[in-house]
Amino acid sequence: MSATLIHQRFNEAAANRLNFAAIKLPQQTAIHYLYSKEAPTMAAVQFITDARVQFVCSPYGAADMAYTLVPELYLINDQVQFGKPLPPVHHPANFDLPVTVQNHFANQTNYIGYVENGVANIRSHKLRKMVAARCAQTQLPTSFDIAHYFELLTTKYPDACVYFFHFANGPTWCGATPEKLITIENGLLETVALAGTQPIGNNALWTAKEREEQALTELFIEDIFTQLKAKNYQKSPVETVAAGAIQHLKSSFTFKAKSDWFAQRMGKLLALLNPTPAVCGLPQHEASLFIAQNEQLERRFYAGFIGLQRQQQTHLFVNLRCMELAQTNALLYAGAGITANSDAVAEWNETERKMQTLLSALAAL
Repeated sequence: MSATLIHQRFNEAAANRLNFAAIKLPQQTAIHYLYSKEAPTMAAVQFITDARVQFVCSPYGAADMAYTLVPELYLINDQVQFGKPLPPVHHPANFDLPVTVQNHFANQTNYIGYVENGVANIRSHKLRKMVAARCAQTQLPTSFDIAHYFELLTTKYPDACVYFFHFANGPTWCGATPEKLITIENGLLETVALAGTQPIGNNALWTAKEREEQALTELFIEDIFTQLKAKNYQKSPVETVAAGAIQHLKSSFTFKAKSDWFAQRMGKLLALLNPTPAVCGLPQHEASLFIAQNEQLERRFYAGFIGLQRQQQTHLFVNLRCMELAQTNALLYAGAGITANSDAVAEWNETERKMQTLLSALAAL
C-alpha cells in the first residue's frame, strides 16, 4: 500500500466534493475506493448477485437498513474497476467538515452510575446482559491529515477492517474494527461470537464474568441459526484473539448454502443479528429499551455496521474502535458488556483501553 496513492485518492474525493468511502478488509492489503456524486440512500441490505459494488454503513439499531453508497467510480488500489478516473489533484485538499462535533459526554461518575443501574436490573432478572457505551472528545492536531491517519491504521491493525467514509453535507467517520458481523464468500457464511476484554499480556486470565458474556453471545447466534433453519452450521472452539492492545474471547460460526438461500434470508438474518449482544445485550429488545432510556448518548454509527458488498460477496463488520470527525475535534466511542458480576470501575477502565486503539494511532502521527 502506497502512502502517496492513498493521499491521491483522498485528495481527489475532497477536491471534487464527492461522497467517498475507503475500506481495507482484514488480513488483506487491497484498499477499495468508492466515489459518488449522489448522496447515499437508506435501504434494506440485500445479497448482491449481479455486478454491483457498494459501501454500506448502518446506524446503531437499524436492523437490516443501511446507508448505501453506490459508486460511479470504483478503484482497488490504483486499478480502475469501473467509472471515469478523476483528474489528478496536485495540492492537498480537505473534506468539508463541521468545525466541531458534539454528543453527550458521560464523566466517570455518571458512567459508573449507569453501569451500576444496569447491574441492578440484571440482578433483578430484568436483563441478562447489557452494553454500556460512552464517547469522549479528543482535539485533533492542527497538522492532522486524514489520509495519513487512515494509512497508519491499515499498517498498525492488519487484522482489522479499516475504513473511512465522508458523505457530503453529512457525517464523516473512520475506524479499525475487529468484529465481524457476517461475511459471505464462495457460498460460505461466517459470523463470530466475540466477547470479554482483557489487556494484552495478562496471559488471558479470563473471569467467569467474561466467559459468561461469551457463552451468552454463542447461544444468541445458535438461536438465530435455528430460526433460519440453518441446521448444518459449524462452531469453532473458543479462542483468545488480539485486537490492538486488548484481547477478546472468540468463536466462529460457519454455514454453507447456495446464493438463493442468502438472497432470500439476508434481511431476516441481519434483522435478527443486529444489534448483537456484544453491543446491545440480552434479551435484545429489553436491553435496547434499557439503553434508550438510560444511556443519553446518541450512538449514531457506533455499534451499527459498515462494510463492502460485491457480486456474491458480503463483508460486514460491527462498527467498533471508531471515531466521528470534525475539523478540530473527534469523538471516540466505546462500550463495555455488563453482567451481574460487573465491577463499574473496571468497566470504565475497559472503555478507556478500547479508545486507545485509535488514540495511540493519533499519538503516532
